[in-house]
Amino acid sequence: MSKHKKEGINFKNIACIILTYLPLLLSVIGIFLLFNSPYLGTKINLMISGVILLLSVIVILCFILGKKKAIRNLTIFAIVLSILSSSAIAYADYLYFRLHYELGKISSTQEYVYSYIYTLKDSAITTPEELTGKKLGLQSSTSSTCYSTVIEGLDKKGIAESSYTIETYSNFVTAAGDLMNKKVDAIAVDEQGLSMIGEVYPEFAKTTVQIASYKHALDNSNSSTSVNMSTEPFTVLINGVDSRDGDLSSGSNADVIMLATFNPKTLKLSMISIPRDTYIPVTCRGNINDKITHSGSGGVTCTIDSLEETLGITINYYVKVNFNAVVNLVDAIGGIDVTVPLTFCEQDSKDTPDALCINEGYQHLNGEQALALSRHRKTLPNGDIGRGVNQQIVIEGMINKLASGQILTSLDSLLSVLGNNVQTNMKQSDMYGLFSLLTSLGSKSTFSNTSALSISSSTIAGYDSMIYTDWAGAEIYYYIPYKESLKAAATEIRRIMGLEDYPLPSSNFSFNANEPYDQYNFDTTNGLEDAQ
Repeated sequence: MSKHKKEGINFKNIACIILTYLPLLLSVIGIFLLFNSPYLGTKINLMISGVILLLSVIVILCFILGKKKAIRNLTIFAIVLSILSSSAIAYADYLYFRLHYELGKISSTQEYVYSYIYTLKDSAITTPEELTGKKLGLQSSTSSTCYSTVIEGLDKKGIAESSYTIETYSNFVTAAGDLMNKKVDAIAVDEQGLSMIGEVYPEFAKTTVQIASYKHALDNSNSSTSVNMSTEPFTVLINGVDSRDGDLSSGSNADVIMLATFNPKTLKLSMISIPRDTYIPVTCRGNINDKITHSGSGGVTCTIDSLEETLGITINYYVKVNFNAVVNLVDAIGGIDVTVPLTFCEQDSKDTPDALCINEGYQHLNGEQALALSRHRKTLPNGDIGRGVNQQIVIEGMINKLASGQILTSLDSLLSVLGNNVQTNMKQSDMYGLFSLLTSLGSKSTFSNTSALSISSSTIAGYDSMIYTDWAGAEIYYYIPYKESLKAAATEIRRIMGLEDYPLPSSNFSFNANEPYDQYNFDTTNGLEDAQ
């Protein structure tokens, strides 16, 4: 009997081998993945290395001394620790593959611009097929894409160009006026056109109906200039759009236009807001001056090109987010801690008037409150400029939270949000570098936060103006940027990028200790409006 026991399978040893070597194997896999894509930072790598070392020691003790009764407790401890560490490491590996999948969803250069056909609500025309023999208003001078997209769309439906009459217009607003006066039966219009028409004819939306929609795919494959984000400076366009249906692939007007420039070597971060009504040349509209927000309807590449030409800079990447992203992202990371500059009431994400009232001062905000702070402008003394400042406050609060160790407990929730609410032209390798950068900030700071960062926030300075436009036949509100402010913004970006040196301190500075400091004038704006 004893001989049979001797020759039999020792299930204890097999269990010991499995429960100790399995986490060892998972740890090796986990460390390999983390070092190749270190989205959890160096602290996790060190922790897993420590677990591997401890398990290795226990394995050696288990098998060298395992026959002694005194080591039984150590064996039990090894098994328990193996189960716990296996679970933890398996979860870390799950997060890696989950991150890989979600980043693949948001990393996309696919974008479409939409064109529509509108008729009057009381019109007998309810489908594109009924345009036969009718007058269709089209404009090609500054929107050839809309012109060609609609004609091609009708042709694919079997509606030949010869079957209807084309009335050519120099702009969308004149075409809309003729539609409402029944001089044409229908008009073609894109997103920018709808925005323009709404400013001149607010009643357009109530008196007309959309009978067709066509989309044109944009080629954004060359919209990024990739760098190693963990070691090289870069500039990102943050583009916040009012896309409530969640379709970020659609070109649409932007409510948030911000340039964030960061140098990982100097740890300098600059956030420059561009008010949505800023009057600059829009490249995809034949370089005609217009509101920068309208460039979004031509695709985010149009916004990038317009800003690059105006400022003389290179924008490496863009990040496009919708309203839902702000609410969901902030909630996913457990809220943010910020200083609210002014007491206010604002609608919520469902547009319920004055649903949220927030007092000024330092406090913790959830997603809905953060969105309210980002959107509010009606009681701000400087309107859209102040809203840009608030948006910078929210973004800085999110950066602080993302760079803290607290984010590790919220990583799974954060990944659930990213895919449907964020779009970027960053490659996955670029985003791994960004995650590595964010999670390493804490180790470079004094209190495991972003204290090592030097953050400057500003807004393009300018003045309000009503300008007569031919397309509107009326005066339209624009925000005219000061040339000095545009130059200062470009200089700030180039300095952070390391393309231009910072000026040396002036040698003629002096002061009198017997005079109050407020008698001295110091120019700190440098042509930009300081957001702080």
